[in-house]
Amino acid sequence: MDRLRCPFHGFTWGLDGTMCDLPCAWDFPHVDPAAYRLPQALVDTWGGFVFVNPDPEAPTLRDYIGDLPEHFQRFPLEERWMSANVAKVLACNWKVGIEAFIEAFHTFAVHPQLITTSGDTITQYDVFGEHVSRMITPVGVPSEHVTRDVGDDEILRSMLFARKGLSVPPDGTVRGVLGDEMRAQLAERTGRDFSDLSDA
Repeated sequence: MDRLRCPFHGFTWGLDGTMCDLPCAWDFPHVDPAAYRLPQALVDTWGGFVFVNPDPEAPTLRDYIGDLPEHFQRFPLEERWMSANVAKVLACNWKVGIEAFIEAFHTFAVHPQLITTSGDTITQYDVFGEHVSRMITPVGVPSEHVTRDVGDDEILRSMLFARKGLSVPPDGTVRGVLGDEMRAQLAERTGRDFSDLSDA
């Protein structure tokens, strides 16, 4: 690709920002192609994504994302593929929508069916620099909001990714069984070895 072309009106620019084609130029006598350059932008890539920043004074992408790439070394995003595309329109500001996926505090109120298998109250939040954070919510353990005993079989039946018929051996734990299952499924899907990952 050596040009950027508007698919609607056909205005075309070179990759250096110069206007190459002004369709029906006679209708635009006031447009000087030399003065209608595209503005410069910072462009970089990471993990198969292209990042465009219109602020020429902004820090580089590498400086901005800090050590985020280190957290994805085992799971390279550029090797992922889309197996399904699901969209939902939410009647809210995008920040409100995304907030639900960066904390577990709401689980007991919004998803009470999950509290027998989700350690929402012991979720770990880590902050790495100014722009990178991580949330780790353990699964396979009941929430502290559960006031009754939850058996191993109930936890296994509740886990959507676990195959039917799994059971906890006498000297094992639910977390161990679920860890083995998740490692096996990841290996099957990616062709990689995850045997060194813990049950944590």
